[in-house]
Amino acid sequence: MSPERLWKLSAALWPAHRRLALLVKKFNSAIYHNSLPPNVSFQPDIRFGHHGFGTVIHSNVVIGRRVWIWHNVTRSEERRVGKECRSR
Repeated sequence: MSPERLWKLSAALWPAHRRLALLVKKFNSAIYHNSLPPNVSFQPDIRFGHHGFGTVIHSNVVIGRRVWIWHNVTRSEERRVGKECRSR
């Protein structure tokens, strides 16, 4: 099973079945060495290059349509008091 499908499964289980969603996330992390939180907002057409090995996504990131994420990519969000939020 691909990392995208596992991530979509964990997201579909969140928040109604939190423990199961986190178990699927841990399974995905063990196989593909990534960190893909189930509560990230992403579009269903997301794709990973090289199976997303080493990919880390912060839980507050919003991912739009037609996005390819390659291996060893880290996406986070920076927030500072009094400043507009931006994605890195």
